[in-house]
Amino acid sequence: MIGKLDRKNNKISGFTLVEILISLAIFSVIVVSATAIFRASLTKQNEYIDDFNLQDDLKYFLEIFARDIRGAITNRTGSAFCFVENGHTFFTGIGVNSNHVLAFVNGEGHCVIYSRSLDQNSNVYRLRAARRASEFDVYSMFFLTPPEFNIGNLTFRVDDNSTSTMPIVTVNIQAKSRTNPDIPDYVVQTTISPRNFY
Repeated sequence: MIGKLDRKNNKISGFTLVEILISLAIFSVIVVSATAIFRASLTKQNEYIDDFNLQDDLKYFLEIFARDIRGAITNRTGSAFCFVENGHTFFTGIGVNSNHVLAFVNGEGHCVIYSRSLDQNSNVYRLRAARRASEFDVYSMFFLTPPEFNIGNLTFRVDDNSTSTMPIVTVNIQAKSRTNPDIPDYVVQTTISPRNFY
């Protein structure tokens, strides 16, 4: 027994070994439960952060893409600059990826190409933009999404068949988190038209 001696009755008061073992077992259950709850909340928090980052990166791409599309101009040069035929605003398709690439001339007169491209460093598909100021310049290329997210699909649908109606571009993106498989795929689709149509 653990306790102190009562001098009047010669008895020791305190806790028995069984009482200490029971209280230790209850305390252990409480600590293990609290640890499990804490780990589960950390896992959920990481999932929410990954989900937020994926949404934020897609939003970033769509903002840059929409700004470029709204500033796109119709090719009036008489030749096919930036793959865009004379009298048209957009070009989709290079080789076998006929609807996975979009090329156009932005409001600054630069050739802009959007595509889904394999990043050799991280072995993941990412959204990529390429720009050049003239036919004689080298393209500057950069990724618009981080390597933590895989772009499973990217398609462009362009309605630019008539010179009398405003062209429109519909983009469809499928994105998946590589770091957290519990986050569902995101499929985003939006339609944008240029403001500089004439």
